[in-house]
Amino acid sequence: MTTKINHFDKNVTITHIGGLFKGSLAKIWSINVQCSPKQEKKFTNFSNAAMLIRGKKLNCNERQLSHPNMVIALSEQNQLIPSFLRDFIELSTDPKLEYFEGIQTSFILKRPSQVTVHIPQFELARTLFLINSYFCRASLSTTTIQHEFEVITNDDGVEIVFLENNTMPLKLVRQKGTQSLLAWLLLDPNAKQSFESICLHFNTQLKDENGWKKWIFRFDPPPMNGWSLHCRGRYNSTQDAFLVEEIIGIEIDTDIPTDITFNHPSFIQVNKDGGQSGQGYKPEYSETLDPEIEDDATASNQQGIRILNGNESWVSFIKPLEIKKKGTVQITGQKTEDGNDENELDSGHLVSTDEAHSAGDLPAADVGGKKDYTNYDQKYANRYDDFNSMIKILQSNHQCKLHESITHELIKIGRSQCHAISRDKLRTIKFVHLSYQGHDFLLIELDTSDGIKSISTKLVYLTLDDWKIYLDDIKKHLVAKSLSWPNVIFDEVFGSNAHTHIVHPRHSSSESDSSESVNSWANRIINELNRLL
Repeated sequence: MTTKINHFDKNVTITHIGGLFKGSLAKIWSINVQCSPKQEKKFTNFSNAAMLIRGKKLNCNERQLSHPNMVIALSEQNQLIPSFLRDFIELSTDPKLEYFEGIQTSFILKRPSQVTVHIPQFELARTLFLINSYFCRASLSTTTIQHEFEVITNDDGVEIVFLENNTMPLKLVRQKGTQSLLAWLLLDPNAKQSFESICLHFNTQLKDENGWKKWIFRFDPPPMNGWSLHCRGRYNSTQDAFLVEEIIGIEIDTDIPTDITFNHPSFIQVNKDGGQSGQGYKPEYSETLDPEIEDDATASNQQGIRILNGNESWVSFIKPLEIKKKGTVQITGQKTEDGNDENELDSGHLVSTDEAHSAGDLPAADVGGKKDYTNYDQKYANRYDDFNSMIKILQSNHQCKLHESITHELIKIGRSQCHAISRDKLRTIKFVHLSYQGHDFLLIELDTSDGIKSISTKLVYLTLDDWKIYLDDIKKHLVAKSLSWPNVIFDEVFGSNAHTHIVHPRHSSSESDSSESVNSWANRIINELNRLL
């Protein structure tokens, strides 16, 4: 499914993202957008900001995966200096477009013996805060976040309470990346101050001219020591300056508490036979087929909120956050609503990302989202004892070089329960990138500690550098296909002859037998790898 914006042609490339504006009688803030080929329409709603990325296509029929060509590691010595995009030479070959692009705000990053980096302020804010329609609207308000959430600190940890007047669509909470960014925004004073600076600059710099209110986006970034930005962009002809067009992923280092509870009465905790409540929750993730956003219509709250995917960006927290959900306890056997709207697909494909109300014209939608790429390697290390031992044998006995080890949690897909090993514990998957005799390969191990299914280790001969952009596809298909390897994806991405499976060792109560079986496991991997090379 690809989200489209009405009245733009198909497959048009964004060449300019400008300032915000609103007519004297309008209720919705718009943002200037120009595309190639040139379009009659030159704006969209600000609530669609998550979709607006320089160099990406609007209304594209195919999925767009971005490939980073620069990773920016930030330290205490690095300062983001406020500036304007015109300071990047060769901004555009179109003089008129170059002027309007040039007056947009940016941050300049200068580092010794490295290229000067120009980061559009809108793009950095889009990555951190403007991740969906709700946060876009909230960023222009002084009261939304303050009046819709309460933070309570007690002996059990930190609790974030969704207050009664909260307007954040609960279906967004299913997105792990969105959960983490919301917690960070509410618990990190620097993050909150940075978010609130959007509205501060908006209110102090807003211009009212000839019946139009106008504002060029600006905000104050949070301290970013220890962070990394994974970017796509372009160099100037002399290769001494780089313009960031898209921040594909961001690694955040923060000292907020890692044990967090979200509390909302619409979260349903099922209590079975008087047992402890689980961490399930009521709202279900919902999508329409081929949705199209209509900027000129208002949103109705009578048919629920559609959650639309607006981009493929991700966030990773260096210190993983443990977010639990707390809400209404329900006894098993009571009828529950699953949060789905049965009439969603019958109401047409046009939707509105405006704030929903009872008199709205079209079904309401929220566009955006954020994937969670947080590495849970340390947290779940004990689930992979034998596998980790085998990796060490590959390094010590077979001279394999370890490049990276990543553990991710699986997420719920549809009605499948395969994402969890019990009511309170998520299933995980581990990706280990190694090299052998100069050849890169990937080992993928699925957590089956619940004994529900036996699935072999997946061995993949890596033929591309940006293999991580396909991890979400692998994880989703595993859950949807009842924990079977999605070989169709491996065939399409890596090649039909570039992957195989390695049978697990048999468990033994004898320590010597167990050690021998793990050694045999490593040997089988080397043998199969030699066959693939």
